[in-house]
Amino acid sequence: MENGMERTDRWEAALRWMAAALGLAFFAGIAACGNPGELAASVSEAVAWEAAPVAARAVVQTVPLPSAPSGQTSFRENYSQGIAAWKNGQLELAEARLLESVKRRPDHVKSRINLARILIERGRFAEARNQAASAAALDPGSGSAHRTLARALALVGHCSRALATYETALWIDPDDRWSLNNMALLLIQHGRFEEAIGPLALAVRLDGDNVLFRNNLGTALEGAGYRIAALEEFAAAATIDPLNAKVALNFQRLRHLADDGAEREVDTAVLGGDFKEELMGAPPRNPTG
Repeated sequence: MENGMERTDRWEAALRWMAAALGLAFFAGIAACGNPGELAASVSEAVAWEAAPVAARAVVQTVPLPSAPSGQTSFRENYSQGIAAWKNGQLELAEARLLESVKRRPDHVKSRINLARILIERGRFAEARNQAASAAALDPGSGSAHRTLARALALVGHCSRALATYETALWIDPDDRWSLNNMALLLIQHGRFEEAIGPLALAVRLDGDNVLFRNNLGTALEGAGYRIAALEEFAAAATIDPLNAKVALNFQRLRHLADDGAEREVDTAVLGGDFKEELMGAPPRNPTG
């Protein structure tokens, strides 16, 4: 645990970057998140970050791809062209190519997983759920299939089934950072801040330099009432990415707490370990149960 001097140094390091970040936020027309009821909204865009990596890129270059008739294109060519189109932001073409891949090889799990991710990007969540469910049925040991299915289930409004499916993905791979993050985001969006702390604390323990994980953990801690601990996570996130406007605003909202000398209320490293032990101590739930 950090002592008072180390914590002060971290806050001061973060503060040195706040003016620039807050200036950017101001000119972008971003308002401070002062209402605790808005905490869940402050992390909403992170859900799509992992499952739609192409969308997270600042710029993509659209490159024409060959459009040979499907009868003249092999399964492997369809799959490769579909992934290339996805990387170039050509979602319609990517979907068409991967659909053809699935028709030619209905048992190819990666085709179904990536098709489901593309369908999520295109806003067709029920179709994405069906493709991801088929992938998970074909390969019950695929954490990626279960993670993608959980996202699709959440997007069609099946929260309990989505959470159970994330548990299955994590039982397969307890160190799946994106399942931990996305599971916690779903809990945050439903106001279950205390429950979100464990998975996010474990995600941060696995990848302490991930700004999204740090910021989301801070949001969960603040929502659960652990404001000093939340401030420290926002400070850590601000140190990693000084120009992140959302992190800057979260830090700014709580920075006044740095002067009262209060101690961190919880040890998130312990909570992360406890969550992992609890998860691995029981078999996964049946998502359809």
